Amino acid sequence: MKSKSFDIPDFKQRPETYLGASRAEPEKDVFRFLLHALSKNDLLPTSFLDVGCATGDLLSFIGRKFPGAKLAGIDLSAELIEAARARVQLKNVCLTVGDGLTAILGKFDVVTSFGTLGIFDSFEPLLENLVANTAPGGRVYVHALLNPDDIDVRVAYRDNLNGLDWMRGFNIFSRKRVEAWAIGRGLAVGFSDFFMQSDLPKRAFLPHRAYTVDLADGTRRTTNGLCLLLPETLMEIHVPA
Repeated sequence: MKSKSFDIPDFKQRPETYLGASRAEPEKDVFRFLLHALSKNDLLPTSFLDVGCATGDLLSFIGRKFPGAKLAGIDLSAELIEAARARVQLKNVCLTVGDGLTAILGKFDVVTSFGTLGIFDSFEPLLENLVANTAPGGRVYVHALLNPDDIDVRVAYRDNLNGLDWMRGFNIFSRKRVEAWAIGRGLAVGFSDFFMQSDLPKRAFLPHRAYTVDLADGTRRTTNGLCLLLPETLMEIHVPA
């Protein structure tokens, strides 16, 4: 008997994931990890663009660390951008409602996209546009789920607790395929495993959100209510001068 195929649904934004005072954290571990990557490369960027910026947590962090830098952010959700505009520390940041796959907002020293790549079935469109917004000699940093094994994974889940039908957002791409894409475009790419240092508790009413578990090998890893052990990675793409 031939099994019925399952159509993976389009991504739906979950604003409750990003809104609320309890959501804002001044310095997330992954933000400090990005700062270390910038420092390691002796980078003192004067302009940043965050694609999929949500309510601006990363932009707020960058603004504190690089107070003279030009900052910009874009997100598809007007509700999240409005929340970002209400933050005092983002009053001088250029915030745009738009599609991060197509929008060209300028040429920036550093372009970031955190937690966005897994929304899409293909990694190429987002990475292509991130590079298109990067100045010659600049860097792209992407925090995403990337597989050390040469396997791509598409994920769909249904949140029965909150009465939500099939959702997406946790697709995992092969590092090897991403590397081949970059080499084919004359781009240098590197991958750094990211491990949470802080203890991140499970949120009972947002079961899809990540929380930490300590493994027998001594590492602290993130998992979630999808029963996934998340291969968190910071990808760095160097755009040639």
